[in-house]
Amino acid sequence: MSTPGDASSFWAVRELPHRPEGWGLVPENGWGLLVAASLIAEGHGDHVACTRRLEPRIGEIEDAAGKRPFTLTAEDEAIITESINEYLADAGAPEVPDIVAYDWLIHPPPYLSIQAFWEQANAQFWDPAVGNHPSTLYPVVRRWVRAGF
Repeated sequence: MSTPGDASSFWAVRELPHRPEGWGLVPENGWGLLVAASLIAEGHGDHVACTRRLEPRIGEIEDAAGKRPFTLTAEDEAIITESINEYLADAGAPEVPDIVAYDWLIHPPPYLSIQAFWEQANAQFWDPAVGNHPSTLYPVVRRWVRAGF
């Protein structure tokens, strides 16, 4: 599988040493990566980057004892990767290589904070006229990107 720095990959984005100011984390789920894919597909790949994840991923589990953190295993990470890539495939977007090795980042246009960017992106997801299947969302999000960049 290609890496983000591989020029032959759809996901060939800049790998940065750290998250710069003004850049926000992409939620690690199908929706977050679908928004990033929409930026790349519409020619705004310069607004998507990644940083290599050097620390183990920490999740949170809740049971009768309450909430507590836990370190994700390789099996957990494989499930995350499979789930995200299935969502992207359902949308018709390219799979993400090596999802869990990176933190994925988005730099919104200068007139939007990262919070406002995600609020607007999330509004696309909750449009009842569109539905929320990935195959109906991808074209909607791409139109939103075209209109807003």
